[in-house]
Amino acid sequence: MAIADIIGKTNCKELVVSGMQERLTAMRHHVDAFIALLGGFGTLEEIFTKTS
Repeated sequence: MAIADIIGKTNCKELVVSGMQERLTAMRHHVDAFIALLGGFGTLEEIFTKTS
């Protein structure tokens, strides 16, 4: 959801997605675990999406 090449250096691979649903799908396919830090409604949405 960010414009490519303006978010800074990454440790590995930068995934550019078109929207929230694609972002959540990419996260689900590329990680082994999730850690949720303090946040707002977006954080809650992502947590509930992962657990459902």
